[in-house]
Amino acid sequence: MLRFPVTIRVSRFFAPSGAGRMAALVLLLMAATSPLRADITMKFDDLKDGDKISDIALVILRADSGDGVDKVEFAVDDQLRFSTGSTPYTYKWDTIVDTEGAHSIAVTAIDGTGAKKTVKLTLTIDNQLALGAPALAQKAIDALQAKDFETATKFSRRALKAEPDNIDAARALAAIQADKLNWGRAISTLEKSKNLSGSSPAMLELASYHLQRSGLPENTANLVTDIEAAVQLRRTASDAAIAAIKAKNLPDDQGRSHEILGDAYVNAGRYQDAIQEYSRFSGEGRLSLTNRLGLARVLNDQAQEATVLLRPLLRDKTGDAATRAVMGLALLRLRRFAEARDVVGGDLGGNSPASTIVAAYSDAVQGKPNALQEAKDAAAARPNAGEAHYALSMTLPRLLDSEPEVVKAMALSPFQSGPMIDYAVRYALGTDHPARFETGLKLLQIVLKAEPANRSAQLAKALLLFHTKRIPEAEPILAELNSKDAQSADVQVAAAIYFDLKSNPTAVNERMKLADKYDPNFRDHFVLGTVPSPLEFLYLDFRKFHYRGGFYLSPETLYPAKVVAGAAP
Repeated sequence: MLRFPVTIRVSRFFAPSGAGRMAALVLLLMAATSPLRADITMKFDDLKDGDKISDIALVILRADSGDGVDKVEFAVDDQLRFSTGSTPYTYKWDTIVDTEGAHSIAVTAIDGTGAKKTVKLTLTIDNQLALGAPALAQKAIDALQAKDFETATKFSRRALKAEPDNIDAARALAAIQADKLNWGRAISTLEKSKNLSGSSPAMLELASYHLQRSGLPENTANLVTDIEAAVQLRRTASDAAIAAIKAKNLPDDQGRSHEILGDAYVNAGRYQDAIQEYSRFSGEGRLSLTNRLGLARVLNDQAQEATVLLRPLLRDKTGDAATRAVMGLALLRLRRFAEARDVVGGDLGGNSPASTIVAAYSDAVQGKPNALQEAKDAAAARPNAGEAHYALSMTLPRLLDSEPEVVKAMALSPFQSGPMIDYAVRYALGTDHPARFETGLKLLQIVLKAEPANRSAQLAKALLLFHTKRIPEAEPILAELNSKDAQSADVQVAAAIYFDLKSNPTAVNERMKLADKYDPNFRDHFVLGTVPSPLEFLYLDFRKFHYRGGFYLSPETLYPAKVVAGAAP
């Protein structure tokens, strides 16, 4: 505190009484010892009266006082918004929540003695909302495609201010959040939109975010719920997409029209509908339709029928690389792995990513070292193809690297059971814990709900039930497998495991002999000396050798879109 010397003089013309002189002296001493209040200085950084602001505007104040500044308060239109005691005194004003136009901001500094000083500015919010939500959303999408996430965030928020339920703006904002791996916020952003059900792309993206979140370690309790939500969203989205295709004018080229609609059916997992659509024009000598028809039959568990359809084309040399890729896929489904590799061998190193994927699948099962490079090449050529990531998940040696690839396959190929079964088995084999086995069974049940006759899911479920000693539940499943898929070596090994659990060595030996009969290389390939335990065989069959892999291709990989020179990516 500042103190000043005081000189007291008594005028000779006026001499107060003793009491008066004492009072005067006290008053003078109090005046002399009272501090002078320091002045508060305040200054805005980079802002002046009348400026325009937008998005998140930084209001920075420099304030000082000889008595120290305790805090600074920021009020917008006379409503306190924020206070802080940290320098520089900064208010991040989210202008999106306020209306367009002029607003007053009053900033009050309070010093150590309680003294206050206020400065005011009038600022104009201009977030370009007059452009309208569609235009603002398009700017967000353009910025997102350019990987300019800051600009994309600005325009998506502006679009949602102009129209809170604009689905394109919500998609852009969710995509930004997903890029930061914030799956929960991405999901919330899309789920809040009232227009979600009218946008197939938005529903597919939301399903993908649910799947991505499902694999997080901290999301174990909601894993099945997230996956079930993704399955339902995708079913709804695919049905809406097919309805939209039917509603618009298809090309005059009838063959191409059937291809477009048939491809939509394949991508929706509606293989019988796809078969019917492709069949309407496949007899007209259009090779691309015949190849697609073969693909739909393979995916519809009619691999043998597909080979009958395609073999004449290969014999007469009227087929092409796509024909050979589909034939290779059919042979994989029939577990004739070496033959599948031979069929596509001549197309590798060219412009046939489908052939490379088939080769990677085949080599992964056979344990060949070149499988990894083939899968990497396929994923590089077709980064948005789920089948390429599925092949890569089979070939990557480290589980830490492999796991994200199978999740990508699930996200990109929602109606393919192979990646889902693989994921369920991975989860069950993660640790020897009853809860994990139960979750694995629930995931397999999701597949079986959509595809009750899926033999791979049935086999995996039976083996898990054997391990958890729920043998009566497994018995009808094994009986159906033995009835419908008896000539599969791994089904016979599963039956041997069952009889081993029932202490019937004679039946065990009979089933192991049948496995050798149906696949002479099976026991050597799996290095089986005696009947394995349920979990051991589950690992060997589904994870190590992918003998039961749900191999697949998509129409888009079979016939990649041609890149036009000079066209924007």
